[in-house]
Amino acid sequence: MRAEIEVKEVTQTVKTGFFSKETQTIYSVYPHLTFTNEEKAALSKSQLWERVAHVHHAQLTPREMELAGGDNTISYTITHFAQPNFAVTFLDAREANDFAELLEKKILPTIKSYVSATTPSGKRVVDL
Repeated sequence: MRAEIEVKEVTQTVKTGFFSKETQTIYSVYPHLTFTNEEKAALSKSQLWERVAHVHHAQLTPREMELAGGDNTISYTITHFAQPNFAVTFLDAREANDFAELLEKKILPTIKSYVSATTPSGKRVVDL
């Protein structure tokens, strides 16, 4: 498995009222994952594509919370991370960089461990 983590800054115009607009900067984190054919086969064989790799707790306004039914969690599966244009977007550069670091240090190693665990090889020696 190979991963490239890209953080992009995008400025967009958001309609805030009937005649008013506001410029807003957002930060998107793109985890570009490339799996080998063997890894893809292992994920498919063990039906791991839909396994949750990360649960994100979004910071929502009270109105957004109401629209979301009171739930601020988003579950991301291995399939999500494997999609070519998948991104997680933030309103703050620090949060985007924190998520990129979380990807590198925790989420991607977790995905890799799922793949590695499906193909047992070698022997284990345990001294107790």
